[in-house]
Amino acid sequence: MGTRAAIYIHVGALASREQQQRYAQQYCERRGYEPTTLVNRPDDALNLVKDGFVDVIVCAYLPRDRHDLARLVAQAGGQLETARGSRVEYEVGKVIARLFDHGMTVGEIAEVTDKDTGEIRRELFRRGRPA
Repeated sequence: MGTRAAIYIHVGALASREQQQRYAQQYCERRGYEPTTLVNRPDDALNLVKDGFVDVIVCAYLPRDRHDLARLVAQAGGQLETARGSRVEYEVGKVIARLFDHGMTVGEIAEVTDKDTGEIRRELFRRGRPA
């Protein structure tokens, strides 16, 4: 049996429920997870892990007031994964792309950002700039 996942939809997020579900389902597909359940409350998702029904909780966006959820899920023997990166990660990716566009090499960008060259290449590839 593969990795079973619950998709947690954050009610009140700026993204619609449909968008969040689509992001999470695509994330599950990329990782080979089997999404078995859709929940709207973090406590319901946590209980699914505690009861052994799922191994992973996938959310598109984690509510700001629930950053303790990853710790609680880990304590229950599961894992919390976010399908969409944080705003900070997104902005760092934009900076990496701009540095590349301004002529910096992957090695130079890695040195400036304290990331390895593989991470820099993956970010550039995601942004349509294969290096």
